[in-house]
Amino acid sequence: MKPPDYPYATFEEDGFQLAVVEQGSSRVLSAPLASDEERFAAKPGDTVKLVFEYLEAMRLPDGREFGTEHMWVKVTDYGDGCLSGASIVRPSIRSC
Repeated sequence: MKPPDYPYATFEEDGFQLAVVEQGSSRVLSAPLASDEERFAAKPGDTVKLVFEYLEAMRLPDGREFGTEHMWVKVTDYGDGCLSGASIVRPSIRSC
């Protein structure tokens, strides 16, 4: 169980979480990683790409499995080192 003031999704409570991706990460990304300056300059109205990790991988009919999904999110608010936002596309491997 996450603390009441913890603002982020967790596997246990939500079935997904946001991946932490840093410069030099071996994670395969669908787009280049933004610089720290760009990441920390995000403000309401900006669009950012986030990596969602799923507790249970989605298996496609051809046998491929996906445990993560990259989605564009529009920033709606920010403060205290935290961004809030809303997905601007429907997830392609999960229905929300």
